[in-house]
Amino acid sequence: MQHRFIDYDDGKISLRYKGEIIIKEIEALVGADGPNSQVAKSANLFSNRRFWVARQCRAKINCEKDLFKVHFGVTPDFFGWIVPENEEIARIGIGAEYNSELYFKKYLEKLNIREIIDYQAGLIPIYNSKPKRCNNNVYLIGDAALQVKALSGGGIIKGMLAAEELNKGLIFNLDYEKLWRKRIGLDLALSLRIRNFLNKFSEQDYNKLINVFNENALTYFNREFPKKSLFKVVFKNLKLDFFLLARLTKLLYS
Repeated sequence: MQHRFIDYDDGKISLRYKGEIIIKEIEALVGADGPNSQVAKSANLFSNRRFWVARQCRAKINCEKDLFKVHFGVTPDFFGWIVPENEEIARIGIGAEYNSELYFKKYLEKLNIREIIDYQAGLIPIYNSKPKRCNNNVYLIGDAALQVKALSGGGIIKGMLAAEELNKGLIFNLDYEKLWRKRIGLDLALSLRIRNFLNKFSEQDYNKLINVFNENALTYFNREFPKKSLFKVVFKNLKLDFFLLARLTKLLYS
């Protein structure tokens, strides 16, 4: 506690503590320090990364306190959200890789938001399977390792699962890179593919997608583990098969 990581070099880390620089030798360094990971940078694991810029505000708005809303199509590559804190205040935000400030302003105007309490912003890593997540005795997990599902931008559960695999690797001297990829790699890649597919949808496509779902089809889909649930959703809803086939054909040949 109260120590700030500064750098890593040849088995040693530099920390800042109460204005002083401390250098310590380590056996293992775990970077769980977020999207802009300094651990990743110092261990040559940062590579070329892409991010969605998330912009959010707390604002006064009439809302149902138990209803979380998502709006598609408000940015080219992510979505907008309204998360109530109570019946009068909600967290309202969007994500976008480019021009996030512009899309955020347009979203607030569309919602007719007039009274803003405060603002927040942050980076959401875009998953990439290629970069390494470990280098000698340095290991990355969570946002620092881009272990974020692209469908929702969430990464807590994936980071915890990766931490379990890292724990196995450290205790039993196993390859962490193979462990995390086997546990969550396919789900992360599939989530990104679905996000890229949905990004090409028009507003009419989204409306059709909702309309073709039968009453219970969405209950079979698990955003955390799409590889287990995606085919179950399609199997439970034959109309969805025809819609996706038609939409995919349109994307490929238009």
